[in-house]
Amino acid sequence: MAESLLDFSKELDVALLDQVVMTFFTGSGSDQQVAQQLLTQFQDHEEAWTRADAILEKSTAPQTKAGLQQ
Repeated sequence: MAESLLDFSKELDVALLDQVVMTFFTGSGSDQQVAQQLLTQFQDHEEAWTRADAILEKSTAPQTKAGLQQ
């Protein structure tokens, strides 16, 4: 389900992105590894920058917003 974050033809589910980010920071084991892989793929996508406004506007997790600075 979280793989839908990588479908740039659809609107970004910011709540789902927040969940993945929180799993990256607070999770462990394979859950944390999957979150890291998804976040890396998201960050490396050539259209990721187009999501910055939605993330800043709708995210409730400071860690998600801070990720925009990297």
